[in-house]
Amino acid sequence: SQNIYWLTADERPGLRLSTRDGTPAGSAPTPLHFPATVHAEVNDYYWQTMPNGEGQDHYFWGDPLIAPESREYTVSLNQISTTARAATVRVRLKGRSQDRSADPDHHTRLSLGGIVIDDGRWDGQSNYDHEVVVPHSDLREGVNQIQVETLGDTAASVDQVLVNWIEVNYWRTYVAENDGLNFRAPEAGRFQFEIAGFSRPEVQVFDVTDSANVVLITQATVVRDGRSYSVRFQDTAQAETRYLALTPAAHRRPASLQLDQPSSWKSPRQGADYIIITPEEFYTNSLKLANHRSASGLRVATVKVEDIYDEFNEGIFHPQAIRDFLSYAYHNWVGPAPTYVVLVGDATLDYKDNLQTGTVNYVPSQIVQTDILGETPSDNWFVLVSGDDILPDMFIGRLSAQTSSEVDDIVDKIIQYEQDPPSESWNQNVLLVADDDSLLFEALSESLADVLPSGYLADKIYVRRYPPGNPTTDIVDAINGGRLLVQYAGHGNANRWGLWDGNRRFIFNQSDLTSLNNIQKWPVVAVANCVNGYFTGPRTLVCIAEAFLRLR
Repeated sequence: SQNIYWLTADERPGLRLSTRDGTPAGSAPTPLHFPATVHAEVNDYYWQTMPNGEGQDHYFWGDPLIAPESREYTVSLNQISTTARAATVRVRLKGRSQDRSADPDHHTRLSLGGIVIDDGRWDGQSNYDHEVVVPHSDLREGVNQIQVETLGDTAASVDQVLVNWIEVNYWRTYVAENDGLNFRAPEAGRFQFEIAGFSRPEVQVFDVTDSANVVLITQATVVRDGRSYSVRFQDTAQAETRYLALTPAAHRRPASLQLDQPSSWKSPRQGADYIIITPEEFYTNSLKLANHRSASGLRVATVKVEDIYDEFNEGIFHPQAIRDFLSYAYHNWVGPAPTYVVLVGDATLDYKDNLQTGTVNYVPSQIVQTDILGETPSDNWFVLVSGDDILPDMFIGRLSAQTSSEVDDIVDKIIQYEQDPPSESWNQNVLLVADDDSLLFEALSESLADVLPSGYLADKIYVRRYPPGNPTTDIVDAINGGRLLVQYAGHGNANRWGLWDGNRRFIFNQSDLTSLNNIQKWPVVAVANCVNGYFTGPRTLVCIAEAFLRLR
């Protein structure tokens, strides 16, 4: 959601604006209005599991409308022409429900200012555009009320619809707003334009049709018009020509200005066995892990994710930059190719923070489409750099932390686990936990027990055998006693394992982590269930895998 611009100073002359004479000769007609489009969209509802959702917009304007229901949406239109004849209203809908026994599923109706302007019947979980031409006089200066109604009179058992966005194509007069105006000609031709409504006389006009080759229109005339100012210029416009007129008051200020510290990761002279990718905020904290790995004989590269964006995507945030960097390192760095990749920092699927949770995307994960979960995070995608298969070409893991202190805690645990193991002989004990919903979960646990090396002991907590007793208590006691591996097979959610006791109690819940006191006896926890490792939720949703990792 943030663009990056580079300002470079060296001995070469910089680019200069092209200019074009716009002297108002009075020999061309002055247009009254131009075609404008207002696009209104609020992205505060996320549909993660949308079927066939790859490449689709997953964010919508509010919760689904459940028929019969109506809802009003507002679109603000300014400087509406009073002489134009027609405007176009367009509303993009998405079917949330589908009833295969009914066709159509949905019946929706559109109203403008309380007057019905369109009616449509459509089917399935598809996009549907209400597009209707209305009298221009039906538009109101300022706020316009557009009502979307789901009537609920189809044969579908459920009729749910989402609103994606609303657009209005209308004719706008040449009047600046907040000391600026983006505008065009009413049609191709030569015109003398006059734009009114500026608060000061320092008005500049630009041809911004090509953003990489902006042209300054010179010799424009500014005249006082009562308490405001107007600018006049003459030019030959094509249908696609776009102009911008503004005063210094409307100049945009950059969100920040930062001095770049150049990096050189895109160099064949680099080399590493172990790559740590971290945001600058956690860079110093990550160096402790880097030094630990270097002491063990590995070549370590600690790379700021911001430098990856700079070198591989012109400074702009994108997961593809991380993959491109790892691919470059794998194929071009001094051999042998890197073996390990560690990502430091939390991530979120909501790249633009549409849901306004404030979750920081320290090191993003790639979004891939899956059949059940829909949009799904995949760190594995980063290390698919050789061939077309889905097998990782490097080992990859993530220290999912939201603060520098959490990074310190996790790194300290890693180092202590390796440098100062406890004296007790607990590291040949394994805990196998199986849900009671299906014997398949026990069979999976048994298959793991069968392949354990000689001398390893497997404790089995099969929930089907409870009561008597409490599986949660037994799980906590086993982990506190020391287990090299904890394996759970069954159902689950982001913050818990499955249910027992007639689906009234959790087998193991995130709150049960507070009962663990297994200092220096940290197990490897592996789960075969749903979304225990869903680390890309909002910062308020800490999955149980993250909670295990961050446990002090």
